[in-house]
Amino acid sequence: MLSKTQIFIAGTLLSATLTVNGQTNNTDSGDANYQLLAQSDLFVFRIVSQETEALGSTYLDESFSPGVIVIKNTGQKISFPMRYNALSNEIEIDRENRVEAIKPLGGSEVLLNNKTFVAVKHPITNKFIYVEKLVGVKAKLYDFFEVKLNKAVADATLLGIEDKDEYVIKEQLFYQLPDDTIKELPNKKKDLLNIFKKEQEFISNKKLNLKKKEDLIVLFQYLNTI
Repeated sequence: MLSKTQIFIAGTLLSATLTVNGQTNNTDSGDANYQLLAQSDLFVFRIVSQETEALGSTYLDESFSPGVIVIKNTGQKISFPMRYNALSNEIEIDRENRVEAIKPLGGSEVLLNNKTFVAVKHPITNKFIYVEKLVGVKAKLYDFFEVKLNKAVADATLLGIEDKDEYVIKEQLFYQLPDDTIKELPNKKKDLLNIFKKEQEFISNKKLNLKKKEDLIVLFQYLNTI
């Protein structure tokens, strides 16, 4: 069965009033799906409806939790109930029972459920998305999320198993060394060790397994101290 996910995005600037400090503005950025939150440099667009008959979820957590948007260059903080959509790689906010998504823009961070999300340009699609920042000062480690739709097995009903498609969230680590671009971490141990030749002694002494996310976090924390 095909998934019936439907996300309808307003084709014109929202008529809803989005305000910060009592002000509202629009943007002529060329993307009519977004409207400016004044004095914050953030854009949002309204998700009118979202329906699906597939199993699983496209969210890390479907419920909305208290979150904070931090504008790094001004230190401004804006609080909303939020959740992370791994399908669109956006942060969704709940404003007066209306679900809207923040357009990923550089220079902002989102603090949600003990995670820090930042907007980065995907090295393959060149599209700005929100990803989790695991470590980030000079040497940065990111967790990219994507959603795969596993199709229902043919003749599932005859086999006595669930006959619906299912969403599965996948993770892939990316990294960025000083004065370099964001790159996907290779899966092979040999390729990983080749990237961190100068840190081989530290890796050996700490008995780090570079196939484990928690050990990579330790390595990148070390890289930011040297």
